[in-house]
Amino acid sequence: MKFTSVRELKSKTSEMLRTVERGNTVLVTTHGRPTAMLVPVTEEDIEDALLAYSPRLRKKIEEGLADVRAGRTMRLSEYKPRHKKTPARKA
Repeated sequence: MKFTSVRELKSKTSEMLRTVERGNTVLVTTHGRPTAMLVPVTEEDIEDALLAYSPRLRKKIEEGLADVRAGRTMRLSEYKPRHKKTPARKA
């Protein structure tokens, strides 16, 4: 783990990001106190992070699951004819 101050992070952002890309964690401090961490992220981590830090997204997912449990769904074959794309108008 590498430690850096906010000032150093500001002046060496690219270098710090390269450090993280190599798989290392960077702990950012303000006046000697930890304030943030830069950690390597994989594509699999992105979904977990979105779910963990987006209450709005979690609420939408729960609403969708409730609709499924209540039978408020339709087959794709039923949906498509109702929502056909119309060609864009020519200018």
